[in-house]
This record gives sequence, structure tokens and C-alpha cells, in this order.
Amino acid sequence: MAESTTASVPVPKQARRQAQSVRAEELFLAAIAKLRATPLYGEWKGSAAPHRVRCVNGHECAPWPSGVFRGQGICKECVGLSPQAAWAAFQRLVTENGGTVLEGRWLGAIVPHRVRCSAGHTTTPRPHDAKSTGSFCSVCVGRNREAAWQTFRALVTDNGGTVVEAEWLGNHTAHRIVCPGGHAISVRPSKVTSRKRIPCRRCEHDRCAAQYEELVKAHGGVTLEPYRGAGHKHRSRCAKGHEVRQTPAHLVAGGPLCRRCAYREWDAFYVVIDEVNDVLKFGVTSGDPSRRLGEHVKDGFDHVVRLHAGLPDDVAPWLERMIISALRDAREEPVRGREYYHVRALPLVLDLVDNHPAVRGLTAPR
Repeated sequence: MAESTTASVPVPKQARRQAQSVRAEELFLAAIAKLRATPLYGEWKGSAAPHRVRCVNGHECAPWPSGVFRGQGICKECVGLSPQAAWAAFQRLVTENGGTVLEGRWLGAIVPHRVRCSAGHTTTPRPHDAKSTGSFCSVCVGRNREAAWQTFRALVTDNGGTVVEAEWLGNHTAHRIVCPGGHAISVRPSKVTSRKRIPCRRCEHDRCAAQYEELVKAHGGVTLEPYRGAGHKHRSRCAKGHEVRQTPAHLVAGGPLCRRCAYREWDAFYVVIDEVNDVLKFGVTSGDPSRRLGEHVKDGFDHVVRLHAGLPDDVAPWLERMIISALRDAREEPVRGREYYHVRALPLVLDLVDNHPAVRGLTAPR
């Protein structure tokens, strides 16, 4: 005997929506019943529309069902969020601080209201700001234009500068001043008040230049070119006569002025390969390269393609920089770090190494 099957009849979309709407209204009525509120609306408009109800304290309100479902409550009056309650709270704050509200009605939480403080200043605070800060007179707390102008001029004077601007232009507008070093600059008052000093770039440059000069002298060296910036390499001569190129930031971090004197000659250059992952690595080291190569062997780079030790001057680090620049021009990106590339870049690397004048003619492969 053949089994009978019953095909499921799809429910139309409109019918599903209607059923969901009916269910939402039932949940809303159940929620306000728990809060002992009485529904006053005539037609259900959905969860995202206000519906009039009367709360347990007799206040008429219009909560959104979606908000009631999230536990937001139904009556602003009961929790002090109604316009009447906010107006009363603002008046109470002003009165308790000895002031007088000059507005005759509530204008809104973020709308300025005219107020006279206990010192006689007429200001226009926003009720929302007054509630959060606990104050309403910008003059008394030094937040008005005149107070800001006086504070800015006082800070500039205290730091040895002079204000050239004749009037206040705003906290975030540049004002002309003369810094303690005699430089005419334009600076925003907000920068001066936040840092409690005059941010003059030329004075900062001169300060950093003097610091760099002192660091080089502390290493027994002399500078060979003017200061250009913390990240630029500068030529100098160490105590033993070696000409070096170091960044001021390197010296500030505690690095040595001369790597030769610090037994970091970087006189060896190598190229190794990880044949399993098709990755090449090139780099420089000092003295006997066996220890450095041993570290790479542990990382999988066990095939040495090129190794040149005892290179003169800055040939090894110059080779490294030249290869990185050439690979960048060839649109080759490191697979990790700074000197790890895909093995397809090996022909370019070897061509650059083997054709360098200081390397040409040496026995390169190992």
C-alpha cells in the first residue's frame, strides 16, 4: 500500500508579517500590564512607533514598544526625563548656586538659556552641559572669550614670548607671537594651553642640534655636517679617526657612534636560502660569520649561496641597502621582516653582489 505524503503549503509573506505584528502587540500589552499601565492607543502601528499609554502614576506617555522590550521603561515623567522635569532640575541647579534663570520657558536640553550668576554675569549655558559639569557661568570658571584670551597671553608671557595679535581670534585659530628665541611664528592657543609652552619648531630644531652635538662630543667625536633631523644620517668622525654615518636618534637611544670601535664592523656579507620554503635571506655581520650563519641554520636557512668576509669600509652595509632598494624597484615585497624574499629574486641579488667592484673576482659560491 502506497504511503500518502502531505505537501507543506508555504505561508505568504504578508500573512507571516501580520502574525508577527499580532504577536508583538500581545507582548507589548503583557509588558505594560506588568508595569500596571493602561493602553490608550486605538490602533497598533508596529514596534517602532510610539503608542499612548497611562502609567501607574497617571502620567500620559507614548513609549515605543521596541524600547519597552529592551527594558527602557514607559514614562519619562516618572524617571525625571520629561521636559517639565528637566526644566525644574535646571532651575533648581541655577537657584542653588545663587543664580537666576532669565528665560521664561524651557527651550530644550541642548539650547542655550539666559542665566545671571551670583556674581552678576549674564551667560547662556546649555542645560545639558550645566547638568554634567555642575556649573553654568563660563565667566566664573574661565571658559569665556575674555578669560581664554587672558590665559593665552599669560602663558606666552610666562614662557618668555610676546603676543603680537591684537585681539582674540579663537582657541583653534593661529595667533601671531614671538617665541623666546626671537622667532616670529603663528600658533593656536589650544596648543599653548595644552602643552604649557610655546611650540616653536625652529627652537626645537636648535635644541635637538645642540643635543646631537653634545652626544657626539661625549663619544669623543666631531660632527662633519650641519644637523638636519633626528631620522637623517649625519657624517661625523670618531675619536680614532673613523668617518661614520649615524642618526641622532641612534645616539639618543644609547647606540655607539662608531661601529668599528664598538666591534661592529659589518665587514661580512652573506646570502642564504631555505630550500624547503623557497625563501632567501641576505645580511651583514662582523668578524667570523659562522655564529650568525649557525643561527640561520636553526631557522631553516642551511644553504649558503654567497659569503664574503673581510670586506673593506662600508661595502657590506652598502650592498645590503642597494639590494633592498633594487628589490623595491623590481616590486618585490619581503615575505617577512626586512631581508627575507622569495627565492625568485635570487638572480637579481647575485647579479648585484657579484658585479660590485669590491666583490668581483672573489670566490663567491660555497
